[in-house]
Amino acid sequence: MEKLSIFEFIQNLANIHLEKAYNQYINDIPKNNLHCYLIHQMKAKADILLLGEASGYAGCRYTGIPFTDGHVLSTSPFYTEMRKEGLMTIPIKNHIERTATMVYKFLGIHPTIFPRVVFWNAFPFHPFDTTPDSNRPPKPEELELGRNIVYDLFQIFNFKEYHGIGRCGFETLQWMKSNKDIPSFEPTFIKHPSYGGITQFKIDVCNVLHIKNEQKTLNFMVKK
Repeated sequence: MEKLSIFEFIQNLANIHLEKAYNQYINDIPKNNLHCYLIHQMKAKADILLLGEASGYAGCRYTGIPFTDGHVLSTSPFYTEMRKEGLMTIPIKNHIERTATMVYKFLGIHPTIFPRVVFWNAFPFHPFDTTPDSNRPPKPEELELGRNIVYDLFQIFNFKEYHGIGRCGFETLQWMKSNKDIPSFEPTFIKHPSYGGITQFKIDVCNVLHIKNEQKTLNFMVKK
């Protein structure tokens, strides 16, 4: 079977019709930004997948890049080159997500990690509750759809490691290891930084990404 291209992958996302969730990739900015991001990480030979739960209303719903909000997109040094290559920023106001802030603040002090990592979600779209500015956990049928999309991502990138940020991402990777043809690896659970999990998140990331001077790093971040 011919290998799926990044362009085809994103077009497939854009063509998915959802009844009870929002597909941000029908819009030009998220679609363009995801293309810039995946191309950039492909050139960097990213080999670690960090899988979260779903797109959030203040972050990926507008930027198109998981764990990334408008503020990060506009200000993070990690996206400097991508901004020159066509990344489309969005107004920062009302597009600041706590999870994105914590993730980039922590990993930003380890710039050598970023080129190796691809952020993605078990359900890559935005599941909302009663209003668009709300989040809800993905439903079983949504996660089933998401697993097929994650598998497509494995066909594009040569991931050597894959870790779940939060229970949903971790369980998705466990299921895929048993039921899909992906590289043999024992997925690791990383505590999600939201809802008071930031300290354990830092410890887990240090462990799975083999970050040196863990205690110094943790002390620095706790003070911030």
